[in-house]
Amino acid sequence: MSRSKSSSESPLGIEFWCSELSIPNEDQRFCILACSGCHKLFPRHFSLRVFYCTTCHQSTHLTPRCRFEVTIIDNTGFASTTISDKIGEELLSLTSEEIYGIRCHKKQLLPLANVQNKLMGKTFNIQMKMSFTKSQDTLPGKLFILSLKEKERVNNLLLPTTVMDFAENNKKTQHGTENFFPKERLKGT
Repeated sequence: MSRSKSSSESPLGIEFWCSELSIPNEDQRFCILACSGCHKLFPRHFSLRVFYCTTCHQSTHLTPRCRFEVTIIDNTGFASTTISDKIGEELLSLTSEEIYGIRCHKKQLLPLANVQNKLMGKTFNIQMKMSFTKSQDTLPGKLFILSLKEKERVNNLLLPTTVMDFAENNKKTQHGTENFFPKERLKGT
């Protein structure tokens, strides 16, 4: 996916995109097991058992963490990204434990019809980071979603975030609750 005009990159490798989201594969696991002590991921293990972690050097339980693939789509194409933890749980409206129970114990598909309907036709402001580390758990060059917020609509037209922020601050100023510019900056102008 080529970078669109709606994306930008910070010096820390964090990219900002304005895109649509979809869940392309309903058959993925949607969760991964991690050490409850050091949070190291164990993608090849499927049971919540006592486990000796060689990273934190202790016997511990593996705990489920929400993690799955989504596709971001904009006018230039699409890209596969990973969404995890609280952001993923909020998107699916399920906890990691519930996801693990449905996918690993019951061996059923997650009920994604409502999630797909919730995503359909909506645009999101997405903050992502490219992973450059090569490890057993992560492929180099993989995108991870850091934050996700639905882009607000006004009169069925999408407005840039800066316009929305200005409009909100302008309303607050009219009601006397907050000034857009600090008084110190106004004195110098």
